[in-house]
Amino acid sequence: MTTPMSPERFQDRWEHFRGEPQQVSGIWLHYRAVLALPGGAEVLAESHPSWRKFSEKPLAANPIPRPYFWQSDNGAEGWRQCQTSAIAMELAGQGVKGINDDLDYLKVVNRYGDTTEQRSHTLALRALGVKADFSKTWAPTTIKNVISQGKGFVAGVLHHGPVSAPRGGGHYILINGYTKTHWICQDPFGELNLVGGGWSSQAKGSGKNVLYSFANLNPRWDHGGERWGWVIG
Repeated sequence: MTTPMSPERFQDRWEHFRGEPQQVSGIWLHYRAVLALPGGAEVLAESHPSWRKFSEKPLAANPIPRPYFWQSDNGAEGWRQCQTSAIAMELAGQGVKGINDDLDYLKVVNRYGDTTEQRSHTLALRALGVKADFSKTWAPTTIKNVISQGKGFVAGVLHHGPVSAPRGGGHYILINGYTKTHWICQDPFGELNLVGGGWSSQAKGSGKNVLYSFANLNPRWDHGGERWGWVIG
């Protein structure tokens, strides 16, 4: 009686495939042998559960690991550099060459204009060779979809006024994960007071891995049909 290979040994054969001529010939022989078996055509169909499972993309980590940069230690103008610091956290987390902190990215932005302008960042990101899309009309599902791809979402939120009636200026944070009820965020200025508006804390590190509830952050991002943000990479 012929003893079949163990699953581990079968996997080992796949892992050692290098496209060598004898390996290719072996794959074709195996294909014909499976096709000749009763039900072999079903096993080799693209719709077979084994091939669908094989082709699945692995889920990204949640939260996605990202460094934390505090904008207030950037100098006298740090208070207005939330967009720069939030984008810099995503760039550094993706390993973009030359971006180790928000000051590295700020130097690039300053070549193209003011830190608060989207055009400045569009040009800076292009100069870094990074694909980036800014929009005011992302879908409500965008943030989770982006995180599932292994990227953080740089969200523009209204941080003044109560959650029932939020209003600008505007503030940028990096959302790099979520729970059943909260976004996991890197807020470069501190911890927002989501209910009343303004800040609960502006201390260094208070915005690191901060949890912002869906109930109170979503109305500040998805407001009046406008959903500002950057998808990078």
